[in-house]
This record gives sequence, C-alpha cells and structure tokens, in this order.
Amino acid sequence: MLTTALSAIVCLSEVLVPGATAPQFTVEKFVSGEPVKSFEAGKVYVLEFWATWCGPCIRAMPHLAELQKKHPEIVIVGVAGFERAADASGAETKVTDFLKSRGGDVGFRIAMDTDGSMGRDWMQAARRNGIPCSFVVGKDGKVAYIGSPNASLDQAIVAALGADAGEAGGEPAAPAAVDGVKPASPPDQFSKPRSPSRLKDGAGPGDGPAKGDAPVRKSDSGDDVEVTESTEVEPTSETGESRSQSSSASSSAEVVNGVTVTRSVTETVTVTVKDGKRTTVTRREVRTSRSSR
Repeated sequence: MLTTALSAIVCLSEVLVPGATAPQFTVEKFVSGEPVKSFEAGKVYVLEFWATWCGPCIRAMPHLAELQKKHPEIVIVGVAGFERAADASGAETKVTDFLKSRGGDVGFRIAMDTDGSMGRDWMQAARRNGIPCSFVVGKDGKVAYIGSPNASLDQAIVAALGADAGEAGGEPAAPAAVDGVKPASPPDQFSKPRSPSRLKDGAGPGDGPAKGDAPVRKSDSGDDVEVTESTEVEPTSETGESRSQSSSASSSAEVVNGVTVTRSVTETVTVTVKDGKRTTVTRREVRTSRSSR
C-alpha cells in the first residue's frame, strides 16, 4: 500500500499544472509573425495548440486575434503540431496553405512543432487530450493557465498581467479533462495510415455550422436547451475509411434584474471519410439556466 501511494505521488509530480515552471519553447519554425526564441522574464505568453483540420480551433482564432489586439504587450503563438502529413514538409505546407486562405495573417504568430517536442512537453505533460488547448505563461516564467480558449483564458491573461483575478471575473479555471480528439504521440505523428481512433483530417479551414432550425426544449432540470445540427458533404482525395471527433465548451454568466443567467455552449464536430466523400456533422448545444439571488 505504501509503495502504491508513493508511486502515485511521483506520477502527480510529473504532471504539468498551473504554478509549475514552463517547459522549454522548442518550436522549429515560425511561418507567420515575428519569431520567438524563448520566454522573456516579465512578459506574458499564450500558447495555443491547434490544427488546420480542427473546427473548434479555427473558430477560436478570431477571439485569439482579438485578445492579441487588445493586449499588444502579450505574445500569442499558435503551435501547429498535429497535422496529418507524410512528413514535416507536408505538415508545413498544410499550415501555410491555410494561412494563405486567410490572407496570410490570422492576427497572431503561428509556429510549427514538426518534431513533436512541444506536444510532448506541454500537451502530454499536462495530460491534455483535446485541442484547442491554451497555456498561459506568466511574467515569472511559470504556467498560469491550462484550458480552452474561452472566457477563462481572458481572465487568466488579465490576472497574469497583474490585475486582480476577481476583478477580471473570477479565478482562472484549473486544468480538467477536455473532450475532444486525442493528439498523436510525437514519434508517429507523421506518416503511416491511422486507424479511425487516431487523428484525421476534419472540417476544412474556416468551415462553420450551417444555420438551421434550433429547437428549444426544457430539460428535466428546467433549463432551456437549444440544439442545432448541420451536415456538410464534400469530395475528398483521401482513401479508406476514418472517423474523428473534436469538441469545445464554454460558459458565461450575467445578472439580469437580480436573476443570474448562465449560458453553456458545447460544440461537437464529427468527420467521417468514406467512399471518396468527407462528411462533417456539427452539433451545437446551448443550455441556459436561471437562478434567483
């Protein structure tokens, strides 16, 4: 029993959590924006792990660009390390082609993690198994936040810059399991056919859910639940069959006439490749609850 407890303590000590010293910054190349070689003391950094096939990642980009514009004193770097390609050159081509489709600039720096070192030292070390995933590195060189690029990231940035976290809207969220696709491990993130449970190309860059009917129903708890689902089918040169899924979640709350209104949004993107076609199904659930003070 004692041996088991000690093993658990050793295991926990190896997990990257807020408050730990930030791992090294080891991207191989910047494909957009001014290069960054290392973390500079007294400066705040945001690392955003993403991929061109990840719908929630693409939809988070405008918000990240807005944050970079709002806080020019911080450095936001999009780390591309989970592209499905035969080699590093192919991965870089996918990212640069995506950038060209967006006018060459998404509003913040983009770097390549072609050897998987960033994915290993950050994502795997933090036990994060889904993207998009953001890391904030504070002025002291320590990790200040690990989580989704939502309102909690905004709060974490303000706190890292020196403002009181309470005034920013609450304490930064602690790391938790993220629903989403599992990034490939560094040794084989390129090449080799992947089974349906591994990373696959998903929704094309910038693809968003088509607007459709959004039925509203009451849940057993009395919350309003609005669900929208859209399907997009397009031809693809991919062979074989595959299926991948990624999810993102966010929540916000406001007080209206003494009533606290909480709004939680969950979006799941499922991509299936079969018979020369890529089918993208986007399901968006908005849950609204109200409570009196």
